[in-house]
Amino acid sequence: MKSNYTSSIAGAAIFITLVGIVGKGIGFFREAVFAGYFGLSPEFDLYLVGAVIPITINTIILFIAQNILIPSYNNFKLNNAKFVESFLYSQLRLFFFFSLIIFVLLFYFAPSILKIYQPEANEKYLQISINIFLISSITIPLSSIVAICISYLQANYDFKNPAIAQLFLNIVIIFMIVVLSNTFNIYAVPIGFVIGTFFQTIYLLRKTKINLLQIFNLNYTSNSPMSNSLKSLIWIFIIETIGQFYILADRSFLHQVEVGGIASINYASNIFSLPMQIFSIALTTAIFPKLSESYSQNTNDAFYNTLDKSIRIMIIIFLSITTIFFLFGEPIVRLFFERGKFRPEDTITTYNVLKILSISIVFYSVYAVLNKVFYTTNMLLSLMVITIFGIFIKIGFNIILVNKYAQYGLAMSTSITYIYFSIVSILVLKYKKIYNPDPKLLYLIFITIINCILTYYVVDIFVTLICSKTLISDIIKVLIFILVFIYNLSIYDRHSWSYLNYLKLPK
Repeated sequence: MKSNYTSSIAGAAIFITLVGIVGKGIGFFREAVFAGYFGLSPEFDLYLVGAVIPITINTIILFIAQNILIPSYNNFKLNNAKFVESFLYSQLRLFFFFSLIIFVLLFYFAPSILKIYQPEANEKYLQISINIFLISSITIPLSSIVAICISYLQANYDFKNPAIAQLFLNIVIIFMIVVLSNTFNIYAVPIGFVIGTFFQTIYLLRKTKINLLQIFNLNYTSNSPMSNSLKSLIWIFIIETIGQFYILADRSFLHQVEVGGIASINYASNIFSLPMQIFSIALTTAIFPKLSESYSQNTNDAFYNTLDKSIRIMIIIFLSITTIFFLFGEPIVRLFFERGKFRPEDTITTYNVLKILSISIVFYSVYAVLNKVFYTTNMLLSLMVITIFGIFIKIGFNIILVNKYAQYGLAMSTSITYIYFSIVSILVLKYKKIYNPDPKLLYLIFITIINCILTYYVVDIFVTLICSKTLISDIIKVLIFILVFIYNLSIYDRHSWSYLNYLKLPK
């Protein structure tokens, strides 16, 4: 990195956070447009059902690319530098042709897949879902190229261009909804998804200077040993595919929840994922190359310090976010979504879902860090077993809870699964002697919870005394809560916010 500031994990993470705030701001504007144009309508439920498999596959491809290419790329730079370029193109070729096969199969079997996935849907609704499915599937080959480009840039500590590339997708989708929704109705969303992914691909190819034609040059192959890479790819594919099943598991219960129930989970999940995207993913993206590099070079102290201090940061940030979502979630939902076809009763439904999800957010943020450790240390079998049990837990609790609690039962099962992932991952890494949590973490959790509770009551009493209850006063409470929480933290734990300044990335 060129600047001293971005040569630290803090600098990289904060930069990704700032770009993430802009990106998620546009993303939330996109969700607000969804809410205004479609609300908790059956049409939006159908979009969520029809697009979920292609979008999930795109997510899986990105995670696979990051988790296999970044550690392997660092190993090649260290031990076989002359093979780095050919390795990159071999991965690009593998991902592109594999995704092309997936696209062809999905396109051909779309009606059968949707009939199996939604057996209770009538012919009209089924056809809408199939059409959305077919349009969204076009993005899969493009997303494979995007995934490799992003992973390559991040492996070289370029976090700016991958973050900027994400902006194209949301901007184009918003534009297409505004321009085309009156003509194409819900189809404007998947059309925007395809066009936005195309622009994203072009931008990243230019920034990486990858020659796309080389993937068709079969003579341009890597002389590096690919058997380990292919084996890892298979393991990671299984892990990431299973890990994404919980989204499919929810949407397969479309007819067991209230009308708009799936949409309410989607809106609540977008709020839930906002801090994950801004803070958790920013930090894990920044530390992953550092973890893989430290592990490759057998610098155990650097590896452990990076991991331990990252977990401390996650605990502090996400315990405060849990408090905000659980106690201040209703005005947040109102602020983001309550307009157009999104009614006040939709706000209440979405807020209740958000409260249930918020219980698990600190667990999921810690797991996001631990997940990178499994990939870095090549503990793929352990991660696969954890993931398989996780999806069984998710599906099992869906079946148990959905009939009584509808969409709230689906949210409960998600929280239970996230808590399971975090706790079991810690136990496995401790057993394998990779990471032994510092007992002082319990004190940190306790004192942070006390900080959250006291801050909430002080802010609530203070603002209530001087302001009548309005949306603006509720938002003021959130802002004051954040400021007071940070001030309290600076008194009892000055080191927490300075940890990452000492974790240097290569210049």
